[in-house]
Amino acid sequence: MAENNALVAVFAMAEKKTRAKKVVAVLSPATDAKNTVSESEISAVHAHGKKAHLAEESGIDAIHAQSKKIRVAKAGEDEIAAVHAGSRKIRAAEASKEEIAAAQAGRRKISAVAASDDEIESIHAAGAAAAKAEQKELDAAARANKADLMEIEAAAVSASAHSKSSRPVIAVLAGYGLNCEEETADALRMAGADAQIVHFCELEEKPAKLLKYQGFVIPGGWSFADDIASGRVLANKLKHRLGQSFLSFVKSGRPVLGICNGFQVLVTLGAIPDLEGTMAQETTLVTNRQGRFENRWVTLRVEDSVCPFLKGIKFIRAPVRHGEGQFIVRDQAVLADLRKSRMIALRYCDEKLHTGAGYPLNPNGSLDDIAGICNHKGNVLAFMPHPECSVRRELWPNWTRGETHEANSLKLFENFVKKAAEYI
Repeated sequence: MAENNALVAVFAMAEKKTRAKKVVAVLSPATDAKNTVSESEISAVHAHGKKAHLAEESGIDAIHAQSKKIRVAKAGEDEIAAVHAGSRKIRAAEASKEEIAAAQAGRRKISAVAASDDEIESIHAAGAAAAKAEQKELDAAARANKADLMEIEAAAVSASAHSKSSRPVIAVLAGYGLNCEEETADALRMAGADAQIVHFCELEEKPAKLLKYQGFVIPGGWSFADDIASGRVLANKLKHRLGQSFLSFVKSGRPVLGICNGFQVLVTLGAIPDLEGTMAQETTLVTNRQGRFENRWVTLRVEDSVCPFLKGIKFIRAPVRHGEGQFIVRDQAVLADLRKSRMIALRYCDEKLHTGAGYPLNPNGSLDDIAGICNHKGNVLAFMPHPECSVRRELWPNWTRGETHEANSLKLFENFVKKAAEYI
């Protein structure tokens, strides 16, 4: 900006000088022509020229002054640039110092880590040595006790084999809606049996497999959803799929138990009472007289029957859970034969063991209060109540009052297992 102002001033002075020269040029011809110029005019011209000269010198001085200012300004800018450059160098130097310090700190850390690695390696080496020594001690102890361990194992195997051989294996049927196999197997195990839950399909595939068992139980449930009639479909499958094997099992004298749905299956199959020995159906179980499902605890009086499973038992208390439990016979002759042949095993009764009390002590209206029957040999027993659900004192409703009767229910299963053990 200062440089521009100086140029403008130079141009102005040059223009003034040019005008002065023009004036002199104009005046000079007139003087030569007339040769009569007054002193005042000459003085005026000189004065004007002098002013022009002075003005020219003032402009030159101004230009010099302005140039000096420009040089000073440029010098200032150079100094500022130098200062900036110096500042940048200082900052760069400071940054370099920080980088150097960081590098030094990093080297110190690396040295420390290297030292830690050495210590860790030393610790690992010491631990490995200790572990190796400990393992040697353990190996030595194992070698020292090997003979004793082998003797103990052999004794355990021998005891297990003896235990299994002395326990009868009893099949508990499962499948197609039977649903009490778990608690039935539990009761048998409590009684000392090796109870195995076996699906009907396993026996259907290999019917002869049934004969490897020492006992057979058909538990409660709703096989085939009680379609047509309770137990009918399963009874037909058993007859046509396992017929000969089941017949051989029963004729061999091995024990068979039917509980609730199992009772319905066995009477439909004709396995009980089988008075004529032809497996023809002679009795059945129909809808409860009250026309509804019954779920209550009942008392059962043990009758003088040919069934060995009830020996030493006077009564059993257990729950009933059925909708079709009313026992009926084909005719009065069948009922007479049942009584005469001592094949009525259990009757519904009151707490004093008296029969004929009616509903609800007889929960389904069964003929002659009959709750369970057996075949003529006594090795096939079936009934509607569930004694497998009363083999533990906590299952009895009044056990907190000290009323428990689990011993009698468990005795039934113990007698059953005892009979099965004869066929090991």
